[in-house]
Amino acid sequence: MPSPQLSKIRAAAVDGRLVNPIYRQTQLKNLHDALSKAATQIEAVLSADSPDSRPVDIRLEVRLALRLLAETATAVAPEQALKDEYAVARGQDFAAGRQPYGVVVIEDVAPHAFFYGLIAALAPAIAEGNVVVVKVKGNSLLQTPTAVFDLVRAALDKDIFAVVPELDAEDLGHRHLRVVQNSGGSSSPASPIPTLSSDSSLRTVAIVERDADIQAAADALVAARFSLGGRSPYAPDLVLVNEWVKRDLIIALSASSARFMADAKSSSSSKSSSVAAKAVEEGSATIISSNPAATVVDVSGRDSALLKSKIAEPCLVLHSVTSMDDAIDTAPRHGTLAAAYIFTKPDAAKYIGQFVDAHIIFVNQLPPQILFMPVAPAGHALNLSTTTTTTSSATTSPYTTSLFSLPKPQFITTSPLTRTVAAIMANPHSTAVVLDPKALPAVKRLKNRLALGFFEQGIVTGGVLLLSVVLSCTGYLGWVAVRAVRTRLL
Repeated sequence: MPSPQLSKIRAAAVDGRLVNPIYRQTQLKNLHDALSKAATQIEAVLSADSPDSRPVDIRLEVRLALRLLAETATAVAPEQALKDEYAVARGQDFAAGRQPYGVVVIEDVAPHAFFYGLIAALAPAIAEGNVVVVKVKGNSLLQTPTAVFDLVRAALDKDIFAVVPELDAEDLGHRHLRVVQNSGGSSSPASPIPTLSSDSSLRTVAIVERDADIQAAADALVAARFSLGGRSPYAPDLVLVNEWVKRDLIIALSASSARFMADAKSSSSSKSSSVAAKAVEEGSATIISSNPAATVVDVSGRDSALLKSKIAEPCLVLHSVTSMDDAIDTAPRHGTLAAAYIFTKPDAAKYIGQFVDAHIIFVNQLPPQILFMPVAPAGHALNLSTTTTTTSSATTSPYTTSLFSLPKPQFITTSPLTRTVAAIMANPHSTAVVLDPKALPAVKRLKNRLALGFFEQGIVTGGVLLLSVVLSCTGYLGWVAVRAVRTRLL
């Protein structure tokens, strides 16, 4: 038998309490106001639970979460929602119609950035008209979950948000969506319940080619790997660097790490890197930096277990490659990547990105905001907008609001094809209406490009070198022949 709390949640879902867009926007605004006022309190408990995170990491997590919440609340458009609701009444189609699941169950909130992970799922779920249940496992010694849940409960109406230790589908008695942010790649029995599952065990790889901006690449790699205590699932687990620029990258990483550590917390209780210890045990790696908060390891053996490990600590693993093709073969050797960060010129990045098996590719950048996110749910891309011109309106989130609803198109007008098919079915022997297939137009060949591709450039370069050798030899032989003829004649 469901608890009284879950009974109220189910009643709110059945009643469609959050169907009203003004009510949804009001709830999101109340939540934003309450969390904004308590920002200092939230930062304090986050800092207490994450002693190895820098103060700037804590501030960014809170600010990014509040920004996402504000953007989600602003995106709720009551006037447009009312217009869409009465589209059929006006004789218009509403092909983009959607309906909420009713209940969204959030499980295993991303542990590396708990506050951001919770808001990232909670805000779009409410914006799409769902009540929310958060399932927590056992008693936690951390202060953050209790403090944040208390703030959210106080800000939202009690019938649309609940936190429970245990939950069965039968307890809800309503259609619902599961959001699992830290699945860890564990396989679960097939379930008819739709689930947005983030596989936190997926690896990420950075590739640094010989023509990359080495210092910019080093700064991005250091900030990503060592921030948040190295726990972000989007921090690079492996850096594949071209052997020609490996020494330059190591020097740049050392300088960048020193600057990073100047702002890091000093803790006497910092533990030595388990990855570095494993590297020493294997005997196939060199410890470049042994600082517990910023360890750098250079792995030489291609069979090392470190090349396929998911790193969850501030340790940057390097491995040299001989070419772009070598990097392409090595990067996803142990499965599809959650992300690949490619540092090279755009034309070479296009080639590498085309053949590396990864869910998302970033070229000459490693957006720091994604470090706070859970891995994008299976089958869906990160909601990372880069098309806006103002920093205040760009949306960045692991989820789009449409993931928390189901398609429900509504049609009232009939298309020409509908009328044609209906006429044929009504009078199958009539020749007045036909639906004969038409021949497809000829396939148009693409025009030759003026710009040479990567391989074409190699062919042209080789041809020029060969031609220069042939012409040089021909000229020399011609000179020798002319000289011999003149000698005989004289």
